[in-house]
Formats: sequence, structure tokens, C-alpha cells
Amino acid sequence: MDTYFGVMANEAARSGYAAFSANGGLVPLGAELTVRNDFGNGWALHGTLGWHELQADAGRSPISEAGSRDHSDARLIFTRSFAADF
Repeated sequence: MDTYFGVMANEAARSGYAAFSANGGLVPLGAELTVRNDFGNGWALHGTLGWHELQADAGRSPISEAGSRDHSDARLIFTRSFAADF
């Protein structure tokens, strides 16, 4: 976890962030809602809305505090399914 959320002493001197060691814990906590609509002939549309918040050391990191602990996202994905007979 230190790779993504930790700040080593030499990095702190260059970046202005406080030195921080991220040891572990639950990283994201959140929820997602997914809806699927089949159009026929194998075509479908998937829509997803999600919200996640960084927890434990990941949420307390100076890197996270400089931005936001929580984030949301939305995705629309068209899919086509087909059968492959072997």
C-alpha cells in the first residue's frame, strides 16, 4: 500500500507532502448500481453508477487529503454476444 499512498522522506522534501507510511487496511468502500438492457440479436447496453470512499491508511494519506477521499463514476458499455461452436 505504501507504493500508492505512502510518502517517503525524500519524496516529502521534494513534494511538500508530509512523510507518511501506509500500512494497510480496507482501501475502498462503496456501492455500485448496474442496469442491463437487452436489445435483441445479442446486443445489450450496460449502465453502471458507482461511489467509493478510501478507508484506513489510504484515506489518511497526504496524497488522498490533497484531493478527495471519495469519488464517483459512471459507465455505459455496449456488448455483443455470440455463440462459438467448436
